[in-house]
Amino acid sequence: MTGRARQAALATDLTDPDKVPYFLWDRTTTVSGLRAILADPGHPQRVPLLRTMLREARTDDVWAFVEPQVVADEWDAIAPGLGRRRAFWAWLIAEWRRLGSDLVHETAAQVVPVHEKPVRDGIRLDALPDLIANKLCALLGRAEVKDLVDLYFIARGGLDPLAHLDAARRKDGGMDPSTLAFVLRDVPVDPFSLDLLLPVSAVELAAFRDDLVRRLVALSWPR
Repeated sequence: MTGRARQAALATDLTDPDKVPYFLWDRTTTVSGLRAILADPGHPQRVPLLRTMLREARTDDVWAFVEPQVVADEWDAIAPGLGRRRAFWAWLIAEWRRLGSDLVHETAAQVVPVHEKPVRDGIRLDALPDLIANKLCALLGRAEVKDLVDLYFIARGGLDPLAHLDAARRKDGGMDPSTLAFVLRDVPVDPFSLDLLLPVSAVELAAFRDDLVRRLVALSWPR
């Protein structure tokens, strides 16, 4: 393949499996080929391609192929080939850890596709529908006041958390209105151990919780 033909195949559309990603301008590896190599821990081209991607791709496009946890876990192998970008990635990973960001891979179903999620300062963030669905799942799984507080302020902002119940069900097969209502009724409502930017009282949280339980019970009735 000539350099001109290879250049014509380059693409910024990272959803097309047959295109060559723009950041692999000196290779013929397609999007699907890149995904296959990165998914194989023993592939001899895996680390070289990770280095190329972190060196040449826009930061938000990296996350279309690999999770932050992978970069953090394999940093010692990846770092030597990053050139001038090494300082940037070392700083970013350190800042995530300092801020307590969760680098763990999200395996649950996504409401909004990864490539459509919002980007801020070069970092791809979770979309609001996924955040709300995740909070409902968190309440079901750990029943902590901090998750109730998050949903309270989401609702106060004009969004109905229960409108995302179906999305939460896709993320957690154990999610259903009656089960969530049963767990939610015992969630504590004392927010004073939390460092909140905006105030909310235990009375307000209790009223919010009880209204959610009432609505969930109504939704659980067979139709």
